[in-house]
Amino acid sequence: VEGLKQRVATLEPEVANLKRTADESTRAAKRVDHLRRDLEDAVADTQQLAADRAAIDGRIAAATDALRAEVEQGIQELGAKLRRAREQVQQLETREESRGERAAETEKDWANKLHGVQRNLESRLATLAADLP
Repeated sequence: VEGLKQRVATLEPEVANLKRTADESTRAAKRVDHLRRDLEDAVADTQQLAADRAAIDGRIAAATDALRAEVEQGIQELGAKLRRAREQVQQLETREESRGERAAETEKDWANKLHGVQRNLESRLATLAADLP
């Protein structure tokens, strides 16, 4: 019996050491399990962020395409308005040139008529002057 008591006494520190090791292993296993869950949560969050980013990128692309189409349409409309304005300016310039030419022709006609009237009056005055005593 004495031998067994001695053997138990020598084994008690080893048993206590094994208990501490088992407790540390249990705590480490719990910590590993907690870290594994945190990692799984982080992976799920990362996947959700990637999905959100893809959705945002899709909305940005759609908005960009719509804006590009709107800008292109606006450019085409402005181009058409500019062409119409140029045509109107050209038509006005042509009208003004025509008016100017007609005005010059009318002025020339009036000058010729007035010159004719003046010659006629001068001729009559000469005739009247010749008839005077």
